[in-house]
Amino acid sequence: MKPVDIQQWVDQYVRSVAPIFFIKIDADHIIQDTNEFTSKLVGKPLIGVHYKEIILDFSGTINFKQLSENPLKTHIINVVTFSGLPQTLLSTFTALNDGYVVLGHVDVEEMESLQKKVLELNNNLGKLNRELHKKNVELKKLNRLKNQFLSYATHDLRKPVSVILTYAEFLEEDADDVLSLEHKAFLKKIKASGIFMKNLINDFLDISMIESGMFKLDRQKLKLKSLLDSAFWRLELKAKKKDININITHDEKLPEMYLDASKCEQVFLNIIGNAIEHSYPESCINVKTIKSGNEVTVLVRDFGVGMSAQQQKNLFNPNKRIRTTKTGGEKSTGMGLLISKKIIEAHGGRIELSSNSGKGTCFKLVLPITQK
Repeated sequence: MKPVDIQQWVDQYVRSVAPIFFIKIDADHIIQDTNEFTSKLVGKPLIGVHYKEIILDFSGTINFKQLSENPLKTHIINVVTFSGLPQTLLSTFTALNDGYVVLGHVDVEEMESLQKKVLELNNNLGKLNRELHKKNVELKKLNRLKNQFLSYATHDLRKPVSVILTYAEFLEEDADDVLSLEHKAFLKKIKASGIFMKNLINDFLDISMIESGMFKLDRQKLKLKSLLDSAFWRLELKAKKKDININITHDEKLPEMYLDASKCEQVFLNIIGNAIEHSYPESCINVKTIKSGNEVTVLVRDFGVGMSAQQQKNLFNPNKRIRTTKTGGEKSTGMGLLISKKIIEAHGGRIELSSNSGKGTCFKLVLPITQK
């Protein structure tokens, strides 16, 4: 067996195999030699590089002469690694005739401590994930029960509210000659409150259907123009009461689209109705349809009270109730815009708006031109 040159073997081991930080620097602190582990740790060639490019020294310049006085004493250094994060090493400094050699290694005790902490954190994270999953299951169950309760409650409320409205309309039509002015005023308030309650119930039903996942579209091929015209016809009287003129302009290239007619009409009633409520008497509302590429945009522009930046931010947030000024004292449930947003998004579209306080609001409804 050929005798082994121990010095040569150690040198080869340090250069090619050992997980040891090794650099040799000259009197000008330029790296002259290194090993494979160090190059991989730093992630770049090191020959000719100044030591400050890889060793972090927060106190100033490293005093190699002083550190090398006791070659067996270890010192803590931080090396910039390929990931950009520093690696702490226990290192020794040895003086040579033409420079210094720095040898370093990872602190095993520190590594074990870090591994222990990582293991503890992973265990804690696993526990938190299990707790979170459990809470999510409970939350879904509570949300389902809430939607069930809302659905049952609103269905049960519909009948008595309908009875109240029926009798109020009967008295208004058939007992007009018998009632005094004071009684007529009472009847008017009863009817208005009944209508408000009916709208509130309908909105609650829509919200509960959306949240329960039972919200489905019945798409049919139709003309968007006819839906807007229908909404305008139903809102015409509401606009006339405030002497508001609604101008509708349609794009001549408007194609037929696959939409849920009743739900889209509900959106237009909400958006245009909202514009009427927030417009000043004797003003106007501009409604415009535009075809652009594979989308159709409906713009609803009013010149009413407008909204602040904070109001716009919270407008579609179900957890935020915003208060806006309605120029005719109208009442609404406050859920119409949220429902409209859900309907448009169910069609693959989106709602955007721009508004300025005192200058009005523009709602932008964008619907994709899709195949059935």
